[in-house]
Amino acid sequence: MKKLLIMLIALILTACDPVECVDQIIQNNTELDLYLFRISSLPDQGDTTLLDSNSNTSLSKVKCAKGGVLISYSAYDSVYITNLSYDILKTYQPDDSGKNIFNVDDTNSWKIESIGKDEKKYVFEITDDDLN
Repeated sequence: MKKLLIMLIALILTACDPVECVDQIIQNNTELDLYLFRISSLPDQGDTTLLDSNSNTSLSKVKCAKGGVLISYSAYDSVYITNLSYDILKTYQPDDSGKNIFNVDDTNSWKIESIGKDEKKYVFEITDDDLN
């Protein structure tokens, strides 16, 4: 009976979902300093991030959770990229075709890199072509 109980506990512990961690990076490959505005109709959901020229900016600290973490832009209505004078250079909407920050699972929009067994890095690259 004791062996059965030990085997049952071992089975339960090995069947648990592993913890997975993700980091979300915006890579500004332009010569311009930019702002990234994530706009939401929900209170306290929108935010603004400064993207220095030719640099990587993490949009959030590494997030970890059992069973994995999903990166989603569903809380946002649109995403704007502006210069430091607030001139809108690019607008992303959820239903836009082509390269789109909302399409997190699209490898043409986001690069997904496995860093380790349970860690991924999602990278969205902004180039001069994206702003034209």
